[in-house]
Amino acid sequence: MPVFIMISGAIFLNPDSDLSWEKLFKKYLRRIVVSYLIWQLIYCDWYYFAKW
Repeated sequence: MPVFIMISGAIFLNPDSDLSWEKLFKKYLRRIVVSYLIWQLIYCDWYYFAKW
């Protein structure tokens, strides 16, 4: 996990890249939120059926 954070920090904090706030929110944040919601659905289903 720490390596993932370091790599993603290096990509986002690269001074040579042209990353605006608009692009950040439209492209990357949407992917993170969609991935999080899908994972939550899978986890909730698993938790619900594991109680049976």
